[in-house]
This record gives sequence, structure tokens and C-alpha cells, in this order.
Amino acid sequence: MASLIGLLTDFGTRASYVSSMKGAILSICDACTIVDLSHDISPHDIMEAALFLENCCEYFPRGFIFLAVVDPGVGTSRRMLCLRTRSRAQVFIAPDNGLLDPVMQAQGVDLLVSLENHRYWRVARSDTFHGRDIMGPVAAHVAAGIDIAALGPAIDPSTTVKLAMPPQSRVAEDGTITGAVLYIDQFGNVITNVRKEQLVKAGVRQDDMLQIRFHANGKGTRPGIQAPLKRTYAEVGNGEYLCLINSENRFEIARNIGSAATMLGVQESGSLLEIKDVTQHEAR
Repeated sequence: MASLIGLLTDFGTRASYVSSMKGAILSICDACTIVDLSHDISPHDIMEAALFLENCCEYFPRGFIFLAVVDPGVGTSRRMLCLRTRSRAQVFIAPDNGLLDPVMQAQGVDLLVSLENHRYWRVARSDTFHGRDIMGPVAAHVAAGIDIAALGPAIDPSTTVKLAMPPQSRVAEDGTITGAVLYIDQFGNVITNVRKEQLVKAGVRQDDMLQIRFHANGKGTRPGIQAPLKRTYAEVGNGEYLCLINSENRFEIARNIGSAATMLGVQESGSLLEIKDVTQHEAR
């Protein structure tokens, strides 16, 4: 099977950045296939990029090479990494800024190296485009068969930059679930870090009515809403709120054919939320 390289960036597609990276890769390994994962990550949003990788990487084959360049610290002393995971032998190349933290936790580490061997970099290098001049060429060499151990010294995973994740979701003794907003998707759905297992622990059942309140970062509590727990968006009328467990096993607040985030005024990741099962409370 030909080597596959997936590109994830915050570059957009209007400028030449993505094309330049592809050219640098193909100049070294013209037999590889390049897959555009996304170039629409919000500028400088490391959290969004890290969650994107975590959500999609399990659907790609063993040995797939992920090149993730969301790099607000480009040109500084921050390290660049190449990771081979333990459970799926996938390869990830990215700056050491927390981007690979969720993947390392999910798949484990077989080998992690710091990119320091200039032999696998472009000779002419810009201080502001390491995706084209360092990480892209490294990905191409890996695709061509170079062992990642040759790319630089092995490093201890515990020394890498950790992602500043929001507080973990939890279930209180009275069944109240607390969690945090991870991101807003392109439909305006509010994606949280609450999982199906926590709804089960709290005794929440399908079609129960849930009371949801948001606590903005340092800005007090926003007005809450009540919404039923459903399996699909179309189980409620157009414009109506609902909650569901999405395809990533995350609790989501949505509006059918509408933006929940816009109507609720939720604009940022990290906002805390509180979920109570109104149906259970009324039945007591």
C-alpha cells in the first residue's frame, strides 16, 4: 500500500501555504498520497486541532501519517515532535504545544522523538514556515521509509507540553452532571466533554427532559434551557432544542435546523455547564 499522509492545518485554502507544503512533500516522496483532513481549524486554536485529531484518527489505517501544523509558536525554541503510537502504529508529526496530548493518552506511545536531524529538513528554511521546511519534509521521509528513530533523540512523553483541558465532567450524588464545552461545530451544535457513561450513571433515560445551565468563564450564569434527550435531530420540530449523544460519544446541545450556540450565546470552549434531569426530579 502506498504511504498516506494526512494534512491538518489552520492555514485555510486561499493562500499558497497548503500547496507549498504539498510541493515540499511530493518533491521528496512523489509516490505518497496526500489527504486533506482539514485546513479550517480556527487560527491558532490548538485545542480544536487536538480534538479534531482525537476524533478522527481511529478511522484511519495503521501506519497512517498525520501531519498537524497549528503552530502559533513557530520559530521559537518550542520542539517539533514525531510520535509513533503503541496501539495503532500511526505516526503523528506536530509542534510540541499540546496538539498531540489527547492522541498520546488514547493510543499510547511506542516511540516519541524530537525533530533535530537536519538531514531530513529542507536546506533553505524560513523561521515562520516550519510546516513546509521541516515537518512536511520529515513526513515525506517517513513516507519514503525512514525509521522515525533517525529523525532525532527519543524523549520522555512526560516532558511534552500538556493541553490545557477544561475540568473533567462528573456526576454528583444527587445526579447533577457538571461538564464543560469543548467546541462549537459548524452547525452551531455545542459539543461537551460529558459522555454517555455519565448520563447512564446519573440515571438519565431517552426522552427525559434535561435542564441545562451554562456558567461563562468568569461572567456568571447564563439563562438555562430545557431540552429532551433524543437519538436524532429530526425527533423534534425545526428550531427546537434537543440533546443527544453524538457520533463521538459526546453530549451535545443542538437545535434542529438551527444554531444552538448562537441562540444560547455560547461562543467559547471551556464554558462550564450543569445538567439536571427534570423528568426524574418531577417523578420523585
